[in-house]
Amino acid sequence: MGNTWAITRREFGAYFNSPIAYVFIAAFLGATMFFFFTYPDFLAIRQASLDNLFNWVPWIFMFFIPAVTMRLWAEERKAGTLEVLLTMPVTTTQAVLGKFLASVAFLAVAIAGTFPLPVLVCWLGDPDRGPMIGGYLGTLLMGAAYIAVGCFLSSITRNQIIAFIISLLVTFGFVIIGQRDFMHYFPTISRRSSSF
Repeated sequence: MGNTWAITRREFGAYFNSPIAYVFIAAFLGATMFFFFTYPDFLAIRQASLDNLFNWVPWIFMFFIPAVTMRLWAEERKAGTLEVLLTMPVTTTQAVLGKFLASVAFLAVAIAGTFPLPVLVCWLGDPDRGPMIGGYLGTLLMGAAYIAVGCFLSSITRNQIIAFIISLLVTFGFVIIGQRDFMHYFPTISRRSSSF
């Protein structure tokens, strides 16, 4: 387990050793705040809820997470450091898990930047805190699933841009499948799911 944590620390530090991490987090928070307050207008709906946040996060993750994961393995292969990593006393499982946990930790830092929103919502009204906590937990787990997809797709190519585009397409498929409007195209499945 020590090797896994060493890789996690190294990868997590690598995110913040370049300005790209700060740009990604700023872009994520900017997009999140824009959509939260704008579509629909947060003050006009007069409802103390984080529904706006949780409705838009899958769409924002669709761009954000492939950008975070595109370099994980593709860069190692391109730079030739993958062979060095795998010849060290580290198993493949430890290397994969270390990179995955570092990406999830980076995502958790980005999500933590949205915590002023629940504070604002609680200040403006008296929302049910259970759905807010569940929404944040679901957001982190959804992001972890997208990261797993991005890690896999980054491992099968040397090119970061190709990894980004394929991850974007796969996560777009996940987002679309989860939309109610999409289910109208499959009436049989829609009827079955509504009967439960």
